[in-house]
Amino acid sequence: MIQGIAKEKFTEYIRKFDFQNLFIDLGWDYYYTSGSTIIGETLFNYKVIAKLQGFFIVVVSSAQDLEIPVSSIRKQISNSISRTFPENLLIFHGDNTQYWSYRIPVEKDKEKYSETVFYSEKEADALFQRASGLFFQLDEYDKITFVDVKARVKKGFTVNYDAVTKRFYDHFKKEHESFKKAIEGIIDEKDIDWYTSVTLNRLMFCYFIQKKGFLDGDINYLQNKLQQFINEENDNGFYSFYLDFLMVLFHDGLGGRERDEKKRALLGKIPYLNGGMFEVHELEQKYDAIKIHNTAFKEIFDFFDQYKWHLDINPDSPGNEINPDVLGYIFEKYINQRSENGCLLHERGHHRLHR
Repeated sequence: MIQGIAKEKFTEYIRKFDFQNLFIDLGWDYYYTSGSTIIGETLFNYKVIAKLQGFFIVVVSSAQDLEIPVSSIRKQISNSISRTFPENLLIFHGDNTQYWSYRIPVEKDKEKYSETVFYSEKEADALFQRASGLFFQLDEYDKITFVDVKARVKKGFTVNYDAVTKRFYDHFKKEHESFKKAIEGIIDEKDIDWYTSVTLNRLMFCYFIQKKGFLDGDINYLQNKLQQFINEENDNGFYSFYLDFLMVLFHDGLGGRERDEKKRALLGKIPYLNGGMFEVHELEQKYDAIKIHNTAFKEIFDFFDQYKWHLDINPDSPGNEINPDVLGYIFEKYINQRSENGCLLHERGHHRLHR
């Protein structure tokens, strides 16, 4: 148990959304004020329900009783509230889900967000463990400082970004070099390097959306399609996963609306993405005989499968989670630095899903 509160009592508080009494039991000071912020055209109300030495606990809801806003909107809400309450732990909640969100300043004008998600039908183990450091005893009050409070919140609610990012990045570099060697039909070395980045970027984006079931309802869509081609290759000669499937998926599926009956049968039910990532790339126009062997994709998927892919941060199983923020680091540190050599990966855009 957390000092001063049992797990059962903790779980009861959060399932009833009784955050104020929870934090009072954790030794925080009673505090109440309310406010609102407008993001786009939506009004979001918030309540500040507890504080300790200048650190605030804020509960956020939508005035229109909408679902919990998506990650990008939650970040905007956090930025807005932080202008009034600079140091805070935000709690977003709906009927069955909560996101406990902590904003982590990294350097000037840059920050990260760590979120712990709680589903009411599941056990509160992860959230209970993260909240364990937020208990303060009465005999600590005379010496507790703002720095101490902030350190405890940061320790409890910061995902170990550095470890997972470094591990993924180091492995990614090796896989990038290996994948390059499997590409045929491109002459210039810089172009090979660039097209490797383009292809891996596309595949990683697909990993995020397949884990959400957006690719024919199959969370292992790419792996299963590759296996079909490998099976066909073993039975009937060579079938190219790259040429016969990925190029159709990228250009006619995700990047285009025009899909004939044969292509629909091949791809299944997938979204159209309104963005440039999957359109015919300039290197694909420059080189019309690009080939990549099936085994190269088997190796890269084996690497990707070592990680859990989340569009939102879900730190319940620390150590192998990949989210868009981690990939942002990879692209900035590894891929985009190639712009100096004419290899800027400029397809990083926002994409809207169209069913």
